[in-house]
Amino acid sequence: MASGDPVQVVLVGPGFTIKAAGKLLQQATPGQSTRVQLESGRTVAGTMRDGREIEVNL
Repeated sequence: MASGDPVQVVLVGPGFTIKAAGKLLQQATPGQSTRVQLESGRTVAGTMRDGREIEVNL
């Protein structure tokens, strides 16, 4: 996936999961670490999964 592509961010914490929309800030392939900008403007780092999802462990 390329920088600027829309993705779904999956935030995972102890006992909960939250999904949010975002866009990639750098190119990534599944299993690779990447950065994403959320709709709020906040930037988070996570791991690219299959199907346009980025997993962020809290």
